[in-house]
Amino acid sequence: MCQRPAPATWVVVVVVVIANRTGYIKTDWQRVEKDMKKAKDHLKIRKSNHLPTEVKSKAEEMVSFVKKNVLVTGGFFRGFLLGMAS
Repeated sequence: MCQRPAPATWVVVVVVVIANRTGYIKTDWQRVEKDMKKAKDHLKIRKSNHLPTEVKSKAEEMVSFVKKNVLVTGGFFRGFLLGMAS
């Protein structure tokens, strides 16, 4: 199922690299570096031990669902493990 998109993705990457090197695509490297620095600073800020509230609420929602549907989730995981084993 996932075998067809992988080569197509690499073809697109190669075409973009070739287009960049031949001049069809112009890259503003100063802007790329500025954006990368901004993203790096943002990741340093978010690296703290506190999880965002969205993550906490989703995690609590998942735990609540698993507790309410133990049989369903247990069956799912057994089927998943059987599929992985075969």
